[in-house]
Amino acid sequence: MTNSDNGSALAQEILFAIAAEEQVADFGPREIAPIAVDSTALQAFVGSFAVDAPFKVRASVVRVGGKLYLEEPQFIPRTEVLFLAPNKAIALESGMEFSFGTDAKGSVDRIEIPGVPPLKRSR
Repeated sequence: MTNSDNGSALAQEILFAIAAEEQVADFGPREIAPIAVDSTALQAFVGSFAVDAPFKVRASVVRVGGKLYLEEPQFIPRTEVLFLAPNKAIALESGMEFSFGTDAKGSVDRIEIPGVPPLKRSR
C-alpha cells in the first residue's frame, strides 16, 4: 500500500524492480528517445488549457528552467514533459502521450490527450 498522490508510480517502480530481480522478460520501464527542444522554444507551450465537457479539466503547462511540466490537479500530478516529436510529448512519470495542437498561425492552442476532448488554451 502506498500513501501518496503518486502511489501508482511508486507501485510500478516496485514491480519493475521485482521483475528485474526475477529476470522477467519484456517487463520493465519503457525506453523512450526524446528529442531536444531549444529551451527558449519551450515558452510557446506554456499556458493554461481547459475543457468543460463531458467534465471539467483544467491543465497547466509550466516552465521551470529548461524543463516543461504538465499538471492537472484532479488527474495528473505535476510531471516533467519530454518531446518525442516537435508537437508530440510524453508525461515522464505516467508515460501518457499527448500532442500540442496549433492554430493556422502555428501558435499552440490546445492539448490533445487520447480519450479526452481537446483542452483549449485559456485566453
